[in-house]
Amino acid sequence: MNARTLLTAICIAAAGSAFAGGGGMSKDAYKAMKDRIEAKQDTELQACDKSQGNAKDICRAAAKGRARVALADLKAEYQPSPEADRGKMMALADAEYDVAKQKCDDAKGPAKDACKAKADHVHEAAVRRAKIERVEASRRLQKSAHAAAPVQATQEEKFASEKARCGLLGEERDSCMADLKKRFNRG
Repeated sequence: MNARTLLTAICIAAAGSAFAGGGGMSKDAYKAMKDRIEAKQDTELQACDKSQGNAKDICRAAAKGRARVALADLKAEYQPSPEADRGKMMALADAEYDVAKQKCDDAKGPAKDACKAKADHVHEAAVRRAKIERVEASRRLQKSAHAAAPVQATQEEKFASEKARCGLLGEERDSCMADLKKRFNRG
């Protein structure tokens, strides 16, 4: 759990400084930040070369994962969408999974199998959460886009249809129109 929290905090810190201004991002700013993330990844990968054995593999997986998450965050900032948000969640899930798999290599026998099974389970759960969140975000966007307009349009449609019905009435048309205006608060 600490590794996940640490990974998230590092990714947010790395990407957060570019987004402090808020509100959209130019293509040049996107490219510059992308280059910065890739350069940071290269530096971290070179630092990992000082380690030996599985510690080196864990370090490299963590560095690549941080870069993948930072790039997904950057893409979501540059082109916001439910798919981009899902991409961020998937990048984080994949990064955590890669590190967990590498950590399992330190174990042996049944402990290693159990560790890998747990990593698989956690990854599958994160993938499912990402898919569900994307669907829910899409639904929220659809509801918010259509929330105000249909209510107003529905009232307008009801008024128009009732007005047309009143127009068909002959002698009772005036009283029908007066009643209609009262019901729809039209002066």
